[in-house]
Parts: sequence; C-alpha cells; structure tokens
Amino acid sequence: QVIKLNANDDTYINSSNIIYNEKENIVELSENSKINYKNINILIDKGIIDYNQNKFEVFGNFYLYENLTILSGENLKGNTTLDVFTANKVSYIYNDDLKIDSNNLNRKNNILLFNNNFLTPCELEGYFNCPTWSLRIDKTKYNIQEDKFTHFDSFLQIADYKVFYIPYFTHYGSKA
Repeated sequence: QVIKLNANDDTYINSSNIIYNEKENIVELSENSKINYKNINILIDKGIIDYNQNKFEVFGNFYLYENLTILSGENLKGNTTLDVFTANKVSYIYNDDLKIDSNNLNRKNNILLFNNNFLTPCELEGYFNCPTWSLRIDKTKYNIQEDKFTHFDSFLQIADYKVFYIPYFTHYGSKA
C-alpha cells in the first residue's frame, strides 16, 4: 500500500500494520516496524510519527543503528529528524568498542547527555566481550561533532567494588 505523506522523501517505513491519518498527517506503527531515515535505521515495538507537530514517539522498546553506533532502549520521544530526543534504559555502543548503559539519555542536536551510567570498553564479535571493570558515572556529555566525551563524578569499579573516585575527566572517541 502506498501512502502519501508530507514527510521527507528520505523516509522509508516498513510495517505489517500501519494506520495513516491523512487529515492529521499522523502515522501509527505496529510491532516490529522498521524505519529508515537517511543513514538511521530503527526497529520499534510500536509508535507514532506526527509530521504536523514534528513529533516521533516509540512506546516500548527500540533499536537504532547509525553508522557504527547502536542505541537501544525504551520510550524514545523526539522530533521527526531525531536530532532532539529522550530515551530511558539505554544501551549505547560507540564504534564497536565502547559501551554505555544509562538510566536515560537526552539528545539536543550534537550533544548526548547520559545520566546515571556505566561505561566499559567492549569488543563486539557477535557477543559482548566486556572486561570486569567499568566506570560508574553520574553524568556523561558526548559532543558528536567534536567526538569528545566528558564525564562528571565517576568511580572506577572492579566487579561491584568502587575503587577510585574521579571528579572530572574527558577523552576523545575515534579521533583520539
């Protein structure tokens, strides 16, 4: 079925059950809907895209893949271009070798803010090969454009034991 949307021509939606309200310009998506927008691929439980109000909302789980970055979590809410959004219980895999698990994530343009998170290096080869150490961090700010991470109030943990406190530190991602 072909649906005429007032959406960007770069948007592709694949869903077994889709409802389109032409008057309101709202797309309702069912379970396992797949969305492709530019170089972003998203698999969602269910959600809505409201093009008139520039709103995208996922009810339940989502899985987002962009370049070498993977983001999964719950209850994604943002604009239709996904340059501004929030999400809960997220797992963020950066460049196939750094993993951040966070209670919530806020994105505003090129800034990602992780709150109450754990960071650990991992190698992805079909499974997570993560070490027994991690950083327990209150707040992480990642500037996408600069490829720079800034961490506030961190603890180095080995297994479940806090070993060392680091009030502030910063590092680059793949540009390092």
